[in-house]
Amino acid sequence: MKILFVTDQYKPAVNGIVTHILLLREELKRLGHTVWIVAPDFGSKTEPEEHVLRLPSVVFPPRPVDRFTIPYNKKVEKQLEELHFDVVHNQLF
Repeated sequence: MKILFVTDQYKPAVNGIVTHILLLREELKRLGHTVWIVAPDFGSKTEPEEHVLRLPSVVFPPRPVDRFTIPYNKKVEKQLEELHFDVVHNQLF
């Protein structure tokens, strides 16, 4: 299956949600599934990663490790439309 996780918590942040997504992705990949992730862009702290699409985001002032994602991005939307996912899991607050 082709699976999509949509999340507002992902690397380089370190927390339980990020850990859960990483562990679940690895197990699903081990079982033969393809896993894509849509996550916030952390600017210069973001490292390119296979099957991870990044959305522009801004810092959430009370918690600088968290980001407000700008939910619309024409480039990401086009890529998602072309991928045809079997399962979409939303991990948003």
